[in-house]
Amino acid sequence: MKDHKRLLSRLFGLVAVFVFCGMLGTSPLLAKETINADSSIGSLITTKDTEMSIQGATVTVSGNAIVSGGDLYLEDGTNGVAGKLVVNGDLYLTDGNLRIKNGSVIVKGNLYVTGENKESEGSGKLWMDQEGSYLSVAKGMYFNTSKPAYLFRGKIDLGGDLQVKKPSNGGETFVAKSLQVELLNPATVTFEMPGCRFNELILDQEYKQYSFNVKECWKVLTMKKVNLQDCDITLEKTKFAFTGKAIVPEVKSVTLKQDGIAVPASAYTVTATNNVRPGKATLKFAAVAPGYNEQTLTFTIVYDRAVLTSVRKFTKNSIRVTWKKSEVADGYEVNWGLKKTFKGAKKKNVKKDNYSLVVKRLKKNKKYFVRVRAYKKVSGKKVYTKWSKIKSVRVV
Repeated sequence: MKDHKRLLSRLFGLVAVFVFCGMLGTSPLLAKETINADSSIGSLITTKDTEMSIQGATVTVSGNAIVSGGDLYLEDGTNGVAGKLVVNGDLYLTDGNLRIKNGSVIVKGNLYVTGENKESEGSGKLWMDQEGSYLSVAKGMYFNTSKPAYLFRGKIDLGGDLQVKKPSNGGETFVAKSLQVELLNPATVTFEMPGCRFNELILDQEYKQYSFNVKECWKVLTMKKVNLQDCDITLEKTKFAFTGKAIVPEVKSVTLKQDGIAVPASAYTVTATNNVRPGKATLKFAAVAPGYNEQTLTFTIVYDRAVLTSVRKFTKNSIRVTWKKSEVADGYEVNWGLKKTFKGAKKKNVKKDNYSLVVKRLKKNKKYFVRVRAYKKVSGKKVYTKWSKIKSVRVV
């Protein structure tokens, strides 16, 4: 605390700063120094040519903090403890840089990266570039600046809205490379284009509580908590030929019903059931985050009926039966009889490499009906196609 008092006495000697602070109605803390001891102050103001580093200590500001120039750093101290800034009011970045290298900033009010009147465009800059970078804002975050916020790593807990306005200079305002943002309450998240560029921005909350105004950016946006019942899911196709192996359809798109924004595959898992044998199969989409709704689609596996190509007289009291070869069949079953209902008919199995059969010892001057079906072995059991169309022939 003594070091802190000496620091303040030095600051009060800067007349220009007093004039500026008198206009704002606050008390300044201005320095080109390192703060490595815990301290509490009424307000924090940095101006041009100021460089302040909070290392291994906690600085608590009872009012607002204004970074109107210079640089304010949060980083590790020699004691191995990260710096921490607690602002019980609002934090303004109007024309300076706040860099959370490896530390935390706790804001009990709003964070404005804007001009001094909250609505005008400023040139403040926010940096988060370490895994240990942490920012907590109890209310909203508002970006209206001509300089980009470089949010490369770390995490933000946000209690209110997130608004990013496009800069007048046409540049970038919000650049995220690997950033997790947890929305703690229902909020409106708005990214105006151009001005945003994401490699990965994780919005860690259920989508339906929020209103998003972002199209292009979302191509690389990741949602961990998404309500899948609020999504339209489209499969590449819903009908498949039976192969005897498990079939999992390709997912063409998962989009939010509200505005058609694509949901990335990292937000959900896909599980197929009853997807080997012919018939109806299911594809279940489940959100990665636990406790969120699922959506189930169905698709069909079809084992096309065998194709009987010809039934002809062969030799005396015999006929030759020919069918189209199946690429997936393990074998065929040929069925022949004197009745079209095939009551009392005979049958014979044929190996998969053959697609014809000579049936002998038939009754002379009788009309025979013939059909064929293919089968595939699945788990040791035969799975049959439907019977082919029936053909007939008279034996002479």
